[in-house]
Formats: sequence, structure tokens, C-alpha cells
Amino acid sequence: MLFRSWRLDGDGFTVEQLRVPAPQLHIRECSVYLLTAGAERLLVDCAPADDPSWPALEAELGRRGLGPDAIGTVLLTHAHPDHYGNAERFQAAGASVVLHRSDLEFHRRRNGDQAGYRERTLAWLATQGVPEEERREWVAARMEKMSSRPLRPDVLVDGRSEEHTSELQSRFGISYAVF
Repeated sequence: MLFRSWRLDGDGFTVEQLRVPAPQLHIRECSVYLLTAGAERLLVDCAPADDPSWPALEAELGRRGLGPDAIGTVLLTHAHPDHYGNAERFQAAGASVVLHRSDLEFHRRRNGDQAGYRERTLAWLATQGVPEEERREWVAARMEKMSSRPLRPDVLVDGRSEEHTSELQSRFGISYAVF
């Protein structure tokens, strides 16, 4: 692993960073965060579905005496495959998956219109001054890795959902500014 994991013990809750290898990413690993308050457990993101990410995430949970069925909620920060890749696995084990509505719409547009997504990405990279050959290589590599995994969140939130924020506060003593 490139970085060390960490743990924060709060008043009635813990937050732990779980480092998961993700060789398919340019950064080579990703982070999943485990929030625990009593018997309640929430994951922030759930890593890519590919090997070795899923077995490593299972092992990280196992080191804490947990399995996928111990997770009640998976909060996805956004709809990139390295953040939602294992959502279905956690849902099958009984977890609810939470995502912002606009991220689900983005995911559907991107996967439903890959040619359009490719062209929009190339155009955006051009505005950033990326040379044409580099743009095309970068986009081709990313498009090849794009996931066609379904994303079916159980809870969609809009803007700053006070109801959902209140639920997170009551269960974990925290709120997420992204909602």
C-alpha cells in the first residue's frame, strides 16, 4: 500500500480509513471509510469491483471482525466505478445504497451515450490545453475501463436533504455537507 490507514475515535463513533489496492487506477489504490456507532455501520464508497480490490476490501472488513452483511448503509460520494463498484455486493448482503440524484443521472447519461461522453470529454480536455494526441490516448484508456456495472441506489437524495442528513446525524452523530 502506498499510504497507511488511519482510525479516529470520537464520542460514541469511530471513523476508519480502509486502503484498498486498485491497480486499474492511476493512483494504484483507493480509500473506503468505515463509520461505526454502536451496532450501526456505514461505508463511504465501496471500491472498484475488480480483483484485487474486492478481496482486499473483504479482508479489511474481516480484520475488524466484519463481513459485507455487517454494513447497513453504503454512502456513495459520486458515480465513478472506483467508488460504487461493489454496491451490488453490499446490497445483496442487506445494505442500503445512498447516492445523490444528479450523480445517478450523470451515470446513466455517461453509460447510455458513451460516444457523446467521449466527445464531451475530448472537448473539455481541449479547453484545458491538453495536446490532441494525449487527449485521445487518455480518453481511449478511460473509456476502455468504463464500467457497465449497474448502479441501483436504494435512496436518492436531492441537494441538502434535511431528512437524510437528520437520519445520518441520529445514527452516527455526523452529517455530510455534500447533501
